[in-house]
Amino acid sequence: MNNKKRILVLSSIEQSLIKFRGDFIKSLVKKGYEVYAGAPEFRKEKLKEVKDLGAIHVSYYVQRTGLNSFNDLKTIFNIKKLFKRIILT
Repeated sequence: MNNKKRILVLSSIEQSLIKFRGDFIKSLVKKGYEVYAGAPEFRKEKLKEVKDLGAIHVSYYVQRTGLNSFNDLKTIFNIKKLFKRIILT
């Protein structure tokens, strides 16, 4: 079993993970954390950038547009499931 502490950093757009959280992710990795970077979709070139930061990419469902409460609940449950799979195992 891996004894590293795990952190999940989420964003609604993969570009935000790299541009706005990139330094934060790198510093966490440097401190010995296992960092998971989550976004709904990753383009091939952005996957490489996330890996270069030292993070592990994960995808999750989110609908960024609209005002549908059911889609919001689906997003919440999806994030909860992702959290349990990564952090609580």
